Amino acid sequence: MFVTRAALSIWISVFLLLFDSSQVWAAPAALTDAALHSAALGVLPAASDSPTARLSPLERRLVERAIAAYDLELVRFPEGHVIGEIVVDNFDVFLDDDLFPLIFNWLHVTTSPDIVRRRLTFAPGERFDRVTVDESRRLVLDPMIFSTVVTVPVRRRDRSPNGGHDGDDVDLLVVTKDLWSLRFNTNFQTTGSHLDYFAASLSENNFLGLNKTVALAFLLEPDVYSFGPTYLDSQVLGSRLTLEERVKFSFNRDTSAFEGAYGSVSVGQPLYSVRNRWAWSLGADFLHLIARQHSAGQELRYPFDAAEGEETMPWEFRDRLLEVQGSVTRSVDGHGFGDALIKHNFSWGWRVLVRDPTVIDAQRYSPELVSEFQDMAMPSSHRQSYPFVSYHTYEPTYRTYFDVETLGLGEDLRLGHDFVATVGMGHPFTGSETTFLAASTQATTALRLAGDDRLSAVSLLRGRLERGQWIDTVSSSILRYVSPVLGIGRLHLAGIFEMRFDDSDNNYNSIGGDSGLRGYASAQFYGKNVIRGNVEYRTQGLELWSTWLGMNVFWDVGDAFDGEGVGGIGLHNGLGLGLRWLVPQLNRVVIRLDWASPIDSPAPFPGRVNLGFEQAF
Repeated sequence: MFVTRAALSIWISVFLLLFDSSQVWAAPAALTDAALHSAALGVLPAASDSPTARLSPLERRLVERAIAAYDLELVRFPEGHVIGEIVVDNFDVFLDDDLFPLIFNWLHVTTSPDIVRRRLTFAPGERFDRVTVDESRRLVLDPMIFSTVVTVPVRRRDRSPNGGHDGDDVDLLVVTKDLWSLRFNTNFQTTGSHLDYFAASLSENNFLGLNKTVALAFLLEPDVYSFGPTYLDSQVLGSRLTLEERVKFSFNRDTSAFEGAYGSVSVGQPLYSVRNRWAWSLGADFLHLIARQHSAGQELRYPFDAAEGEETMPWEFRDRLLEVQGSVTRSVDGHGFGDALIKHNFSWGWRVLVRDPTVIDAQRYSPELVSEFQDMAMPSSHRQSYPFVSYHTYEPTYRTYFDVETLGLGEDLRLGHDFVATVGMGHPFTGSETTFLAASTQATTALRLAGDDRLSAVSLLRGRLERGQWIDTVSSSILRYVSPVLGIGRLHLAGIFEMRFDDSDNNYNSIGGDSGLRGYASAQFYGKNVIRGNVEYRTQGLELWSTWLGMNVFWDVGDAFDGEGVGGIGLHNGLGLGLRWLVPQLNRVVIRLDWASPIDSPAPFPGRVNLGFEQAF
């Protein structure tokens, strides 16, 4: 405890020192289009609230280089003008001012400009519309392909203001920067000395510069290792069709015996743009393997709270599942407050789900224990085949933030409402075993309260009415707040509360380690329900040799518990600090290193270290 308090005191002192030197940690320049245009004219730029116009220092440098290379000038007021030429300038992964040698660019095929143009939702000859241009920028920004995408209205300097195409046309400059695509991708999570999981793939994320991913994926878990091929194509034969395939074959980690396989395949035409009116999808998921429960790297036995001498059995079973679903969607436009665009999507489809889990070596245990294990720990066997309808409405309004989930790069986060409701009905006539009504709703809202902050709330409720009783009911609420910049960073608050009722699939939640309660062993606490809160202060990114570095200090609290009330909650607390590192040439996702220690129970000296990718929440 003394070590924990001492470390926390030192960390707070460092933060106070940094607050006094906050100019060293200046935020990324929030330059608007108007600012860039005015700067080009040598005029002091006026302030602007346009969320998608803000640029990071990296984006600004790329725009300046492209403008100089193509002899362009920025256009101040492009709205409503006819688009003449679309200029695409895709920069290599490594630039001359980066930390890495330029020779590495020889091993990378830069994305073809034609591929970028195909992702745009406008063409020469159309009127310039800021909303459409911003949407195209978000669509082009595939986080597996590009580190950044910027769109700015321009005009060639050698064209007379009263000449050229129609004399009043504007061109559009699309600036992109590739990520390193041929690589050995890794993702992992450690808690203390325990490796929770390790995922790796030898992949080409931008095959021949065509935005197609070909990979051989590997996953190491506490009980098994799995590998198999992956193929992702977001533009099949240059169209809007998408194709995804993922398959893995699993082998026992100790004996290397084959245990099964799982995977998915899907094809469809999504609602690529808010302009699209129709979409369809068809997909299938399958699973045939041994399911186990682990805590701190050790396989659990059932019951996990057994008394000394009580009979137990491994918490494992053979799970078989097949799910096939197809749907068609019709999208229409509406208008809300202030004439804001509101989307209304109506879908109808069919879902088939077959699941058949079985106990392994049931004859080795007493019938009473096996029966209890089936009732309390295993999902139920069932066959469902039913039609469904769905309604989805949302507001396609976005704002560009910095230093929320990543460092130094712009992040487009949606504001406004998002509501989905789905109803399906099964009957023996449709192929189901029983007659039932399945229903689910999810409501999300996100808004700004003050300045550059963001408050979001999510509420989910789903269940199934069968034989006059609601079963498999899940109620979940998530609250998230990201403050404006306070000193040298942002304050992040998050809370989640989820409860399950009459769950025939016997799903369990776990918390600990990588699941939001740092300082504890991985999946240390199990229960049907979960409650969790996180308070974290994250500094803004500091650019260091073309990479970005950030720090954080946090408090985690939570528990996983059983029962239909809150009486069984026993909250666990942990304090810690950490580092965040982003290499924008390789990824838009931060590498996370956290140290944490519980404050309500003994912990191994000197606490636990969590290492992985992405923010903890």
